[in-house]
Amino acid sequence: MRFVSHRTDLTLSQLAGHMEASPGHLEIYDAPGNVTVKTQDDITLENTGGKVKIENRRGNVEVRFSAPPKDDIEIDNASAGITLSLPESSSSRLWLIAIRGY
Repeated sequence: MRFVSHRTDLTLSQLAGHMEASPGHLEIYDAPGNVTVKTQDDITLENTGGKVKIENRRGNVEVRFSAPPKDDIEIDNASAGITLSLPESSSSRLWLIAIRGY
């Protein structure tokens, strides 16, 4: 799936759940494949299953996993916060996270 607007460029390889886009906010739930997004909005991702790559400016990023991630997570955010929630069963040998905030 591909979604492009004047503020967002989003590519999802699979979407089993749903996506909600409103002015200033993007929410994606249950995307078992890869997620790549470049935006200037607040973004919430919950239960992704593939690689996650987020480039954001001026919007908060919240990423939540109910199961340990199996692929890389890369979050690049400027001028806003990042919240990453992982289950207790996550192990550092199972995932690699690169987070940069400016």
